[in-house]
Amino acid sequence: MYMFRYILFFSLILLHSCSSRNIIQWETEVSDFRKNFQVVHLEKIDLPFDDIFVRHYFVYADTIVILLNRQSTDKHFLELFHLKSGKQMGAYFLYGNGPNEMLNARVKLNRNILTIEDIIKKQIAFVNLDSLLLNKSYKIIANPYKVVTQDREQYENDLLAVINPYCFTNDELKVPNNQEPRIVITDYNTLWEPPEKYYNTFPVSNGKIICNKEKDRIVFASGDEPFFEIYDWYLHPVKRVVLLSDMEKIQYSIRNNEAVPKVVFLNRVPYSFMKYCCSDSHLYLLFIGDFLDEDDSIFDFSSWVLKYDWDGNLLGSYYSDRYFESISLSSDEKKIYATTYDEKKELPILVSFNIQ
Repeated sequence: MYMFRYILFFSLILLHSCSSRNIIQWETEVSDFRKNFQVVHLEKIDLPFDDIFVRHYFVYADTIVILLNRQSTDKHFLELFHLKSGKQMGAYFLYGNGPNEMLNARVKLNRNILTIEDIIKKQIAFVNLDSLLLNKSYKIIANPYKVVTQDREQYENDLLAVINPYCFTNDELKVPNNQEPRIVITDYNTLWEPPEKYYNTFPVSNGKIICNKEKDRIVFASGDEPFFEIYDWYLHPVKRVVLLSDMEKIQYSIRNNEAVPKVVFLNRVPYSFMKYCCSDSHLYLLFIGDFLDEDDSIFDFSSWVLKYDWDGNLLGSYYSDRYFESISLSSDEKKIYATTYDEKKELPILVSFNIQ
């Protein structure tokens, strides 16, 4: 009976994803995030453990520091420490191509669900942090997937919400609107067919998918342009929020010397919504709103953290002249933790700032 209900549910979701090949008429709202904002004061957090290999920090429940480490032959990609005592709570995934190993790792945190993914081996694990911390025998299992996309998020059961890399149109390049849906719900093993006439737009389809089933919301935050889209749980469009930003128009180019024409950025790369953190009630988006030229450094970027409810209403705007690599949220939503860099712009450091 369970299997029948699962197959029926999966079939309905796929039917909606495939039938969504039409131009969406969005309710669009302009978000003036600079009209009223707070310049934040950063406080460095000194950590009582070795973190010389760290790339990104995340803080969970104000007590656990999650480290995403750089590649090393004798260092785990993922480590958990107690913030105050420095006691190690767990270490996972050494570098390698064997079982329980990764070749490359990236991490994101959606409330109590930690995602760790190896985009080279095409494996992903969704970790319930509460269960991991309470159960010493909890095992993190990275499952293989087939679909190639810039981001994927756990939907429910064995389904993933993924960015559709074929959803792209540009009149200047004469890339037609192929009426592909922005988000597709799929399983781990399905590799869906591209449109009959398509371009390789994987390099220019950056973004984040953020799921909150309790709020009946799925959000796509563009990594290239200053907008995000809100859908309900079954991918019906709710609202498109466009930031009132100084970002210039993106310049693209087509490489026709490949089997499938590839769309790429021309000369410089846009940085829009890069990371996020969230609670049951609110969504915090890390917005850069700038371009990276060949001679530039990401350390020259400033950062905005924008607070919205799950209906896309702006509730707070916070600015720093420092570049943030990641953000996470305190339990009472009065503080943001962020990964930034030291004054020499060499080593990652963990900082916090108040948002009340």
